Amino acid sequence: MNFVRNRGGQCEHVPDPLNPDNSKVNPDKDTDCAAEGFWNENQGYRKIPGDQCRGGVSLGPIQHNCGGMRNAFKSGGGLSSLFKLKKVFLYAIIAAAVYYGWPIIEALYIILPFPDPTSSIQSAKSFFGSAWSTLVSIPVLGEILMVISSIVSPILSSFFGSGGQQSSQPSNIGYA
Repeated sequence: MNFVRNRGGQCEHVPDPLNPDNSKVNPDKDTDCAAEGFWNENQGYRKIPGDQCRGGVSLGPIQHNCGGMRNAFKSGGGLSSLFKLKKVFLYAIIAAAVYYGWPIIEALYIILPFPDPTSSIQSAKSFFGSAWSTLVSIPVLGEILMVISSIVSPILSSFFGSGGQQSSQPSNIGYA
């Protein structure tokens, strides 16, 4: 880039006035990202103005997304690609298939032999119970966990307790 043929017919490198020490590969990347949400990588070729060539190999600049949440809704950005017309139409078809096909899905769930999860639930409860008792046995951590447990326990019992009634029994959440 920046080579010019001299009077003797030899190619000479002409330093870039915007980047004389060639320290930046793409000096406009930061400004392009801030303004447009993407930056162009030059492949070393450019189309000559007035050229009538069509088709063939495209050696023009390659656009790269800058990323980040500030560019999420700009063209080609992450979240904007979720809301393109084709994808919205596809989401609508999937939603309709689930909504109208739910009786079929439910019938398959009833017909197919799924294993009973009771044994898995019991083994998970015993694992977490032993893990809780181990953590509570650590001196400072145990105090902190007991305070958190005393705060969270009434809230959980109001949601998952016995029919919304307050229990007169002390809570023993977390004890194995």
